[in-house]
Amino acid sequence: MDNRRDFLTKLAAASAALVPVRTFSFAAPLPRPVSGSAVEPMAEDAAQNLRGGALYRSPKTFFGADYYPEAWEESRWPTDVQMMREAGFNIVRLAEFAWARIEPREGDLDFDWLDRIVDLLWKGGIQTLMGTPTSQPPPWLYQKYPDLYPVNAEGIRYNFGGRYLYCFNHPGMAEYTRKIVSGIAKRYANHPAVVGWHPDNEFGHVARECYCKEYCEPAFHKWLEARYGSLDKLNAAWGTSFWSQIYSDWSQIPLPRLTQQQHNPALILDYRRFWSDTVVGYQKLQIDILAEIAPRQFTTHNLWGKPDYFAMARDLNVAAMNFYPAYGWGRLEDNGLELDTFRGLKDGNFWVVEQRGGRPGSHNETLESAPGLLRLWAYQSYAHGADAVIFFRWRTAARGGEEYWFGLLNQDGRPNRRYRELAGMGKELERVGKLLEGTNVVSPLAFYVDYESEWAKTAPDVRAFDDRRADYYKAFKRLGVNIDVTGRGRDLTRYKIVFAPMLYMVNDDMVEQFTRFVRGGGTLVLTFRSGVKEWDNSVTMQPLPGLLRDLAGIEIEEFEPLLKMDPELKEGEMPLQGVAAPFAARASAGTIWADILEPKGAQALAKYGRKFYAGKAAVTLNRVGEGRVIYIGTHLARDFADALAAWLLAPHRIVPPFAVPEMVDVSYREKAGKKLIFVMNFNNTAQAVRLPRTYRNVLAERDVAGSVLIPPRDLLILSEA
Repeated sequence: MDNRRDFLTKLAAASAALVPVRTFSFAAPLPRPVSGSAVEPMAEDAAQNLRGGALYRSPKTFFGADYYPEAWEESRWPTDVQMMREAGFNIVRLAEFAWARIEPREGDLDFDWLDRIVDLLWKGGIQTLMGTPTSQPPPWLYQKYPDLYPVNAEGIRYNFGGRYLYCFNHPGMAEYTRKIVSGIAKRYANHPAVVGWHPDNEFGHVARECYCKEYCEPAFHKWLEARYGSLDKLNAAWGTSFWSQIYSDWSQIPLPRLTQQQHNPALILDYRRFWSDTVVGYQKLQIDILAEIAPRQFTTHNLWGKPDYFAMARDLNVAAMNFYPAYGWGRLEDNGLELDTFRGLKDGNFWVVEQRGGRPGSHNETLESAPGLLRLWAYQSYAHGADAVIFFRWRTAARGGEEYWFGLLNQDGRPNRRYRELAGMGKELERVGKLLEGTNVVSPLAFYVDYESEWAKTAPDVRAFDDRRADYYKAFKRLGVNIDVTGRGRDLTRYKIVFAPMLYMVNDDMVEQFTRFVRGGGTLVLTFRSGVKEWDNSVTMQPLPGLLRDLAGIEIEEFEPLLKMDPELKEGEMPLQGVAAPFAARASAGTIWADILEPKGAQALAKYGRKFYAGKAAVTLNRVGEGRVIYIGTHLARDFADALAAWLLAPHRIVPPFAVPEMVDVSYREKAGKKLIFVMNFNNTAQAVRLPRTYRNVLAERDVAGSVLIPPRDLLILSEA
């Protein structure tokens, strides 16, 4: 870790350019925002509490849009503000792509236009989440530094024309980042409308990876030297004797650019670690400047791509995300898991700074959202813990690279179905928003995620498995329970169940974390391909599942993929026979993979039914201390997954509040033990739920009990008395 601290220190060290701090005076008192109360200036002690990535709690529910006024005539701005006000919006995100407008020539800073729109929005009751405009440097910076462009994995340097076109390790970028971030921070540190800062945009986007020889490769060598200390240790850890790759000088080590066949998996993993640390370091460079100049305003960022999200969120005050639920881009049922992941990054509520506001896809590749879906997706964000929903974008671009990435308004700027749908939601939030204030999501179970373990999945046998955890997530959500997402170093004892699917690479600290949890009475669920790798990405030389085998009470000597081409299987389905609860006397099937389990103290719950390993254990239970460890050697079909979820919850008396229909998401937030329950119907047909008690229907403003019908693409919001 010393190399990471040195790296961040070097990035952050420099003096900022001097920019006059703007003062504010208004002729008339400013109105409070339309929905909720204005954010009052923070006391000094509260401001200090935001340092070091302390969690920021939103004082109200935010609802708004990403706004790009620089793309439109200024005469249009008052119309936009009025329409936002009528929609109940109380926040916009500004300026993350506005560097060339703010500084069209080096040193020629023009904040006047930004002052005018921030003031106009504020007078309309709308606050600003201010972006730092480093997402895309202006053309003049490339004239100054022609090698600022990143280099892709094929060794080709990009040219001007897209976005995110800079190398994070370029010293010139660090210098000019300090200047522009200091400038905008000093300008708006004391503006009452600016509630917080959004450094850059999508730091972790895969398009931002750089493989340049000038800056990234030397930085990688220093990172490796700090990590390993000597080439002997690196060569041993990487196994470079294979394929004659023994390094005798740090400068010989390549970045994983295009090569014949494949790179050493250890090299690829360490590049991913290095690149994540680089992204975290560049983000921290900006956060440190903002914390020094504007300590009363929080920081957030829409985490995206392949860095370690836990590491990126650590320095932020609020974790934020993009949420683009879309037919054709992933499965509808994955949405909740994505939202829960971001809530877990800081163990608290989060922001959505790009919520789907129209049909996404720069290449016209997605379907239009049916009436009600935009509103329903937005409520789903709030239900899973969002304190802010900011739609991307306010108005669809008429020019530039995202002409078919639709916002709330079309290019004509007129009110349309999408706008009217969300304006109606804005009126609802006048009531719902107040009920959300101060609430949290409380969950009895968590899914365990480790990004370094995910990066280790470089071999062909694991590439197709990354999304299978969603099937188990759905099994629990069909029982109406909240689910957290957690990871290394977190306290697991607050959970009853921790589900750790396909934990491909593990270390001793993780095993200790799991052991404490299980011995204290928790239930740990592991799945196939767990414990395969050591922390240096070498295949474990212990019997599988490696460091986890004692905890699981099993060993695995043989395994294989379950393939549709296998003549002994029908469409790749392996018959399973249950032999103990929750599968006793039941038959089902497994797919994808078969770890052939040899119990070493564990009890078989289900066995394989075909091939040479018929009768061998497929699912096992091992009792450790007061708790249990379940190991699932194959991917369970829905009936067994549902049975397992219900069985795991039963001893903890976790029961659904009511039967949950298919494609209905039940999630809840609570405060002082009282729940606010969201019942969201994503079906195209009405769905009935039977309530076991009387609730208050928040949207209808009346009490309800018994059978209640939820219209298609609609929801109930129920409050407890």
